[in-house]
Amino acid sequence: DKQEIYEAIDLIRRKLSFTKDFTEEERSNLMRLGKTGRNFVEKAQKLVEESPGILPRSFDLDEFNRDAELYQELGNIADELQRLTERVADTEAAVGSDAFTASLVVYQSGKMARTGDDMDNHLAGWRRKISDSVFD
Repeated sequence: DKQEIYEAIDLIRRKLSFTKDFTEEERSNLMRLGKTGRNFVEKAQKLVEESPGILPRSFDLDEFNRDAELYQELGNIADELQRLTERVADTEAAVGSDAFTASLVVYQSGKMARTGDDMDNHLAGWRRKISDSVFD
């Protein structure tokens, strides 16, 4: 399944090839809209449908509608991807916790075995790594 998952992610990446990749500075200059922004754009679309005469002649209604529809759909996709990302992160944390707990048993078993200098040298490196990572 792992290969199929990576292929599916690659497919999504290719289908969304038009997406942007901003720097932190560029990102900070954009408005943060969220769901409130989506609702505002949706209301603006409805207003334009009901009262198209309110717009100046230079306003490109077709472009606005394309942007508004894409914005709504990307928001829906982003919501789904965020839910999936959260599930993957939660599962990663749970599995990581289990693996780390089991690794502590391995470590303790190695300490108790004390089979020679090789084991002592190996475990000495682990002690530094464990204390550095557990308490980050």
